[in-house]
Amino acid sequence: MKLFKLLIIGFLALNTACKEEEEPQGQMQGTIECNIDGQAWKATSTVAGQQDFEKLTLLGFDGKGANIALYIPNSKLKSGETFELAATGKGIIASVTKFTKADGKDFYVNTGSINITNADAAAMKVEGTFNFRSFEGGVTLNVTNGRFSVNYRQ
Repeated sequence: MKLFKLLIIGFLALNTACKEEEEPQGQMQGTIECNIDGQAWKATSTVAGQQDFEKLTLLGFDGKGANIALYIPNSKLKSGETFELAATGKGIIASVTKFTKADGKDFYVNTGSINITNADAAAMKVEGTFNFRSFEGGVTLNVTNGRFSVNYRQ
């Protein structure tokens, strides 16, 4: 009987802990900030970078449910490189989630650019600027004056 009670308590604890997908907490591997429709936004709870065989993914969370994700193809990961963003259907290049205009929606880039100002592969650090416009369900978000400085992992 004690074993049964322990199993029930364990199941309830696990079920409660896994109900919502939570953003990572406490990793600050750099900075990501920008203006969203003229309002300053900054990743304050988590900034992380992860490189795989095709791209570098930069993520910034504000601890209030909003985030920005930037995906940089490895072929563009060079100092001085600027590339245009577009809704090509070939993958998400940048996204914004859960801002006040349309809480809970994901906004994907339609037009914009990312400029790599410094890419240091040995130090695994990238810095740059970005801006883009996103449309979703008749709502437009303008992301301007974006900048990032992130240490990443492979």
